[in-house]
Amino acid sequence: MVTTLRRLAAALGCRVIGPDVEVSGVALDSRCVVQGDLFAALKGRDHEGARFIAEAERRGAVAVLVDAACPVDTALPLLLSDRPRADASRAAHLLAGDPGAGLELFGVTGTNGKTTTCWLLKHLLEPEPDAYGCLGTVSFRTAGVDRRSTHTTPDPVSMSKLLRGARGSGQAGCILEVSSHALHQERLAGLWFSGVVFTNLTRDHLDYHGSMERYRDAKLRLVTQLGPAAPVVFPADDEWLAPALRDRGDGISFGRSADAWLRITAERHHGAGARIRLAWDGQEVEVHSPLLGPFNVSNVAAAFTLGVSLGRDPEELVQRVACFAGVPGRMERITGQGAPLVVVDYAHAPDAVEKAVDACRHACAGRLIVVVGAGGDRDRGKRPLMGAAAQRRADLVIVTSDNPRGEDPSQIMEDVSRGFEPGGCPWMQEPDRATAIRLAIQEARSTDCVAILGKGHEDYQEVAGVRRRFVDAEVARQFLSEDVHG
Repeated sequence: MVTTLRRLAAALGCRVIGPDVEVSGVALDSRCVVQGDLFAALKGRDHEGARFIAEAERRGAVAVLVDAACPVDTALPLLLSDRPRADASRAAHLLAGDPGAGLELFGVTGTNGKTTTCWLLKHLLEPEPDAYGCLGTVSFRTAGVDRRSTHTTPDPVSMSKLLRGARGSGQAGCILEVSSHALHQERLAGLWFSGVVFTNLTRDHLDYHGSMERYRDAKLRLVTQLGPAAPVVFPADDEWLAPALRDRGDGISFGRSADAWLRITAERHHGAGARIRLAWDGQEVEVHSPLLGPFNVSNVAAAFTLGVSLGRDPEELVQRVACFAGVPGRMERITGQGAPLVVVDYAHAPDAVEKAVDACRHACAGRLIVVVGAGGDRDRGKRPLMGAAAQRRADLVIVTSDNPRGEDPSQIMEDVSRGFEPGGCPWMQEPDRATAIRLAIQEARSTDCVAILGKGHEDYQEVAGVRRRFVDAEVARQFLSEDVHG
């Protein structure tokens, strides 16, 4: 839509310096500016947005949004904001026709389990196939079309376009996977949620947030964007989240502890998933889930809790859980006749590694062989913790490259290996990821399990800044077809 700068400023509560002009869109990147755009000159980690105002003007920007505390020298009209990131997001949605206002939006955040819980919620809640979109790490899916995911949570301009597409196609709502980065950077400002789920909170992204307290506080920003009567689902036994959320009137807890509103009262794990008993408010159901591991039982309980709190029929939820197909790269099972079970998972933080290895141990009749690495140019402190988590329940650990990015792969492997205990299971290093996967499958017998952790659904490996195609599941299937384990 097209409006004037002063009307937009009034809607946002901002001030204008300079003449009034018509604006038709928002651009966060000067290279993406088109005629009529408002350019948001935001401060980033590496660049000052003000450096690119001249380029934005050449491309057709008609005004600039800047921090009111740091006005800039330009001939273009200025939109002065006390919260420039939030107002850039709100402006993007307003100029797109505020599409989120016509959709049921559900947000899922946490360290682990976000993607699986989002896909579960889409499967459980939508009244018919593709009634809801789903935006997250694996893909951006709206109006029945999958687009490549660039971030866990899209930037505000991309988000407004995706939501406009969902609304225009007649979809009823959208499930959003919400990262701590997106919340800290106020990428979701202007959106209101009909319900939110917190899966858990454990160490990750401390290279960005600096401390667990700041990481938690970023996650908790999600509850400031709730619509009327929107439930807040959270884990009753999480040491970081439960104290902050248990006293909320809209808080609804799940978990294994006695004070959880929806309790996991029994669970039995096997190679095909788990049987789970859930109890709440005088009711009880037994659920069969095809997902592996205790942490996926928690994901099922979280999604079930939101469904029940929204008034969905519990028996229908039970049936839908049983036929959930899973998520690519999230405890994805690969096997064949006479072959070991291979599990591909996105685990790339200590808690996620521990939970993935534990899940594989539950599904494994024989030995457990774990292939694990760590991403380059990210939190180095978590690397030895990941190694220790892998070693605790494995019979053999092969340390390899994940996405080294700009770092030396050998240094990353050494960092991971510092977590190994002398009395623990044997381990080895193999920098070539394909070779490491081959070695693991070759070592495994038919009753064994090979866990390939770290990259999950990703279809590339980034080495020295160069991306090449690499898909763990494809590589594993290739080696299984070659019968390297025989």
